[in-house]
Amino acid sequence: MKEILVLCLTRFGDLIQTTPLLRELKINHPNARITLAVLKRFNSILPLIRGYDRTFVFDKDEAARRICGADPLAAYRHMDEFVSLLEQERYDLIVNLTCDRMSAYIVSALKAASVSGITSAGNGQRVISGLWGTHLFSVMQGENRRLNRINLVDVFTKMGGGNPDGQAVKLHESAAGKIFADRFIEKEGLAGKTLIGIQLGASESVRCWPGESFAGLSDRLQAQAGVRTVLFGSPAEKDLAEQAVAAMQVAPVNTVGSTGIEELYSLVKRCSLLVTNDTGTMHFAAAGGTPVIMLSIGPAFFHCTGPYSAGNLALQPQLACSPCRYNLNCHDPVCRTILSVEKVHNACRMLMGETVDLASAFPGVGVYQSQ
Repeated sequence: MKEILVLCLTRFGDLIQTTPLLRELKINHPNARITLAVLKRFNSILPLIRGYDRTFVFDKDEAARRICGADPLAAYRHMDEFVSLLEQERYDLIVNLTCDRMSAYIVSALKAASVSGITSAGNGQRVISGLWGTHLFSVMQGENRRLNRINLVDVFTKMGGGNPDGQAVKLHESAAGKIFADRFIEKEGLAGKTLIGIQLGASESVRCWPGESFAGLSDRLQAQAGVRTVLFGSPAEKDLAEQAVAAMQVAPVNTVGSTGIEELYSLVKRCSLLVTNDTGTMHFAAAGGTPVIMLSIGPAFFHCTGPYSAGNLALQPQLACSPCRYNLNCHDPVCRTILSVEKVHNACRMLMGETVDLASAFPGVGVYQSQ
């Protein structure tokens, strides 16, 4: 193979989960040029990723703005500019890891000997190519999702024709991120402290543990000698962080909205533990070797998107409706409350080396450890 395109027009977490795929493509096709297509909103993570030769960036937000503008054709021209960049080559393989119709149309406009994932037929109908692409769209995205036992990382790798190599997802710390984290720890007086990260937000509120629960957990953790909690999150989560901090008796170190991607990764990498919803920061921790406690709430399902490294814990409510369907409007999100502060604190104690009686510490909650 000479030309391979990996289309991943998704979020930070998905991009991190492509790293074993990129690793396998480089091993299996050492002479191929690997092109990675990503969204502009999330391209700041690219300096931390290895295994590709060039990138093309699509500004989906700009396309949305042009749709709302006075010129009805402006969005089409914007899309055409992106497709024109991609169609300069004839690809031996296109791996489309994106699940929307827009990516299907993009792939259908390109010349490729082989496609894995979603594309479009001449009549505009969706076509899924490859057995692993079929698994992604029919099982992991469908009503049978609870039956899935294969992590998305492995599905991505198999879609590219590779085999999982038993290694974790991987990012490469930048010099700028390292300098920032070292200076931050010195400035905040955190040297020698046990740092426990807390990720309050997620892409959807239905995936989030309540802020007051995070506040109670932070207070419990900081009551232990030498432990400091560090809040992580994007600028959009500042209000969420302020509400949680207001409910805390002991102030945490609040970095929400004040770090770039390289800085965030380096800070998470220096934590002894991360407690998190199912979101991108969780995958930063997995890539950096930081143990994770994943709170599997709402549609989040650890079997599908759990942290891809060894030694993490996932807490999954043992409810008939858990995990719930995507885009479900739940009027009684009991999964958020069945994960009590005490149960999550017990999981923290486990990963910090304490002995915890599983039979009594987690009633109503399944506890799963990654290997």
